[in-house]
Amino acid sequence: MKLTRFIIAAIATLILTGCGALDDNDSSSSRLIGNWTYSYPNQCEEITAFNEDNTWQTTSLDSVESGIYLFIENNSGEKHTLDITVLADNGLPDCDGASNAIASGTAFSIYTVFLSPTIMEFYFTRGAFDPDYTLTKSQ
Repeated sequence: MKLTRFIIAAIATLILTGCGALDDNDSSSSRLIGNWTYSYPNQCEEITAFNEDNTWQTTSLDSVESGIYLFIENNSGEKHTLDITVLADNGLPDCDGASNAIASGTAFSIYTVFLSPTIMEFYFTRGAFDPDYTLTKSQ
């Protein structure tokens, strides 16, 4: 199942965790902005773009989803919150071959850690120790 669909099925809130090793002058919200890639074992890539205007878009094979997000930054070392709302989904097949459209208005959240300015891990539960997905930021 595509990352976005799995996240929706797994949890209702998206949260980001900052890493103390990163420059504290660079806010987590600004580190989030950009294109993030998850590479599936079948070599297919899913790319999610987080934009400065609080919109996002995910492209996975033929599937395109988009919506809005709200990022709430917490103290260094604590989890940050990223609430995602889906506004559009074309319902076409994604990297996993799934073609189920996500209903407009669907909202969810996840937890994430910035390991570096270009590596972000997704967790489906706040207390999880092992990431569910690792994404790489495009240069």
